[in-house]
Amino acid sequence: MARIRRLFLLLLITLGLCAGAAEVSAFSADVLAISIQPSGDADITFGYTLTWLERAGVLFNIADPAREMASVMEGQFHRPVTVHEVSPDAMSLTVPGFATVTLVSGGTLYLTPSMDFRSAEQVLRQYWFAPLVNPDFSPRITTVTFPDGQGTSWYDEGVIPSVEHLVR
Repeated sequence: MARIRRLFLLLLITLGLCAGAAEVSAFSADVLAISIQPSGDADITFGYTLTWLERAGVLFNIADPAREMASVMEGQFHRPVTVHEVSPDAMSLTVPGFATVTLVSGGTLYLTPSMDFRSAEQVLRQYWFAPLVNPDFSPRITTVTFPDGQGTSWYDEGVIPSVEHLVR
């Protein structure tokens, strides 16, 4: 059965290439919303766009974007990631201890880690089809929101810096 799935994916990719595309556009990161909880855990919603080839791969269990995203995040943050929900265009997950929480005299200080989406591109390069795709892992918009509702946003950035925020 796995061999049939792989052959089907190969056929879909070949058809896509024959349709006149020298390079298949690929995965596109749309929205990354990170909500920091009082404990420092992060609830993350990640919206993305998949091509019809990628959707077929997911449908036939050839590729698993949730597993790949969780793996990249676990590697970057050195923490387990819990995937709660996955759909064809979004996923939600939790990263425990995402932000460092420090009690200070003026309140609670939160420090988020920096995020480098280029590591996802490095993971993709390991696959045989990497030369055929042109993914965009930099979210169109990334937001980090703290327990007091304050937050910061970035647009089309491949690297998000660490953020420090005091909640009084």
